[in-house]
Amino acid sequence: MTAIIEARNWLESAKKERNSQGILNSLTNLENTLYKGKLTFGDINTGPREIRRLKEKAYKMECNHWLLTSKRNNNLEAIQKYEAYRKKGGFSYKETGTSQTEIKIRKIIAKIF
Repeated sequence: MTAIIEARNWLESAKKERNSQGILNSLTNLENTLYKGKLTFGDINTGPREIRRLKEKAYKMECNHWLLTSKRNNNLEAIQKYEAYRKKGGFSYKETGTSQTEIKIRKIIAKIF
């Protein structure tokens, strides 16, 4: 019974959270409980599609953050983090508001400076 309450709290937290890391942490806790077999999706009135949607939201937030950071600072690490979150979320360059050419140019500029 307490596992169901905790899982519902993690789901609600992920829905309300504005911080992408907070969303991902809540979803990780929820998924761990689900995949250990303690609960089913029916127990918490959700499904894999909703969890996937929340993860995509968090990855999109991270992409936007790191893209903005790379534009401000010409930082290679920020570009690499942008690329990693873009791939995790399964986003195209266009979906994140940039192009592959722009990212390649930013990488070159970041390596020079």
